[in-house]
Amino acid sequence: MAVDYITVLMAKLADVVGLAMVYAIKALFLLIALLVAYVVAKIVMYLTRKTWKGLNIDDRLSELKVQDAFMGIKPLDAVLFLVGLYVFLLVTYIAAGALGLDTLVVWIAGLLVYYAQLVQAVIFLGAVMIVADLISDRIREREDIEFNDMLAAGVQAFLIVLGILVVLPAIFPSTNVAFVSTIVLLLTAGIALGMGLALGLGAKDLVARKLEELEK
Repeated sequence: MAVDYITVLMAKLADVVGLAMVYAIKALFLLIALLVAYVVAKIVMYLTRKTWKGLNIDDRLSELKVQDAFMGIKPLDAVLFLVGLYVFLLVTYIAAGALGLDTLVVWIAGLLVYYAQLVQAVIFLGAVMIVADLISDRIREREDIEFNDMLAAGVQAFLIVLGILVVLPAIFPSTNVAFVSTIVLLLTAGIALGMGLALGLGAKDLVARKLEELEK
């Protein structure tokens, strides 16, 4: 009977050792896959940088005078980060599927779905920031508008904040959409009221100066 227990124990131990060896081999191949994914991501980022420079996108943005629209963030750096991260996740996803790491496959698949939403949100927000900068620049160029600098800054800030609130549910899926809508309405009302008072007071001063000039 003792021999039977020893045989069963040895068989169980062999199974455990065999399973551990399988996981160790999978872990080794996963580390190799992560290294390959990193190298591939770096290569794609390099090609993206070369393409960006070749198309002179920075010069085109400078011609439009929207380089300051991104609040110090360089568009190329943001694009390289997004492209590199996507390639890294995609190669890792393929490798995890080939290795039979189902849990990791499901996790990365969910991350890729969220990543697609994030990229859309970033593109939308970037477009909003460019439009806001163009509009504010045009307002600052108008010399016939009282407080044009203040009005331009207010419009730009409002559009950027509005854009952030719009993409917030995509970046944070658990965001309360009704709450965001309420914040947008309150923000719109507050900025409109503030600008109305500021412009009203400016118009009042302007009318007073004109009357003084007429009296002279």
